[in-house]
Amino acid sequence: MNTAHTFWTFKRRLTTAVMATVAVGVLATGYGLISQTQGALERTAREGHERVSSMLAGEVAGALRWNKPEAIERAHGRLSGGEGAALVALLALNAAGETLYAYEGEGRTRAAQALRALTGDGVAVSVRASEGMLFTVSEPVHLKNDRVGTLAVAWDMAPVRAAVQEKVWTLALFALAVSVVAGAVVLLIVRWTHRHLGADPARLCAVIERIAGGDLSEDMDGGAPPVGVYAAVGRMQHDLRERLERERAAAMEVARVKLALDNVNANLMVADARHEIIYVNKALHRFMEKLADDIRSEHTDFRAERLVGRSVGFLHQDAAAFQRQLDAIQETLRGDVEVGGRVLRFYADAIVDESGARTGTVLSWRDLTQERGTERDVAGMVEAALAGDLGSRIPVADKEGFFRTLSDGINELVDVNERVIRDTVRVLGAVAHGDLTQTIESDYQGEFGRL
Repeated sequence: MNTAHTFWTFKRRLTTAVMATVAVGVLATGYGLISQTQGALERTAREGHERVSSMLAGEVAGALRWNKPEAIERAHGRLSGGEGAALVALLALNAAGETLYAYEGEGRTRAAQALRALTGDGVAVSVRASEGMLFTVSEPVHLKNDRVGTLAVAWDMAPVRAAVQEKVWTLALFALAVSVVAGAVVLLIVRWTHRHLGADPARLCAVIERIAGGDLSEDMDGGAPPVGVYAAVGRMQHDLRERLERERAAAMEVARVKLALDNVNANLMVADARHEIIYVNKALHRFMEKLADDIRSEHTDFRAERLVGRSVGFLHQDAAAFQRQLDAIQETLRGDVEVGGRVLRFYADAIVDESGARTGTVLSWRDLTQERGTERDVAGMVEAALAGDLGSRIPVADKEGFFRTLSDGINELVDVNERVIRDTVRVLGAVAHGDLTQTIESDYQGEFGRL
């Protein structure tokens, strides 16, 4: 991945968007500030000129009453000293409309003409007028409620406009400086963000979405070494890939083990650490189906297909005591359970993990019913034989497999012994009575033959 290219692509997009936003905001704000400042400065200037004009009118009221132009000139010089550059024309008329005092600044003929036009009709009210760079004020002058004349003043607004223009340029430069600083800050933020992200956000999001979807094949090591969040995502993908491979290998191993357990002849079940059955193999399922009717005679809710999820001690009278035995297993635990006329033997071993913690129990089951029955039958027949009764036989109808073969063999052995003894007794009895014609016609083998 070309990180430099993605950075500049990301930088251009983000910087352009932020700079455009900042520029629009600064320009809009600057324009508003300039308009407000210009209007405020001009209003302030006009208000100042009006106040000076009113003060001057108050000063010259007596001069107009008594026709003293020199007093008006002194008042003009005293009140307009600070505003000399702006006051460009002054005209004082007495009550009869006659000019008592007139002042016209150098080159200010137009201002003087504007004042004469403003006072030509002898106005008795205040008048304000703006024309170009001129601001004119005409004030009626009163003394003790009597109108004694009119005072008209012309002000040059050029200095005010110049000051406004200076403010405008100052604000424009400030806005430009703010834009430059904002651009620099944005660039620094973008570089900092990219350094910590390590890649274009769009690519980073695409990679994360693919990983979230299970696609761990993204090549994230191309080009320069990855950094920041992109590097962390790369490590996460690598770790997830390794973990997935380990889990896949473990799952295959578990599947092989389960397949092997499903196909062994041993009747196996596995319980978790809470003693709930979590697995039964096929042999155990067939085993329990065969015993289902006998088990249901004592456990009516028993179903061979519903073993998973039940307590491992469901066949025991005291399941809690059996679970305590399982918790204390140090070596193989062996025991017998009698249920429904059946004798079932179990072998239990603890399942421990690599750390030695117990995670469950594995149990195998055998049906000892035939074995125990055969033991009783053999013991009964031996006891009868020892008592001289050779007519007793082991029942074989309820036996199968090894125990059927064993029982048949023992029965045949007793049959042979009974025939040998019967034939021997018969012949010896005949000899005892002097009858030497009796013989044993059966073909006996070995010692029985010699006998």
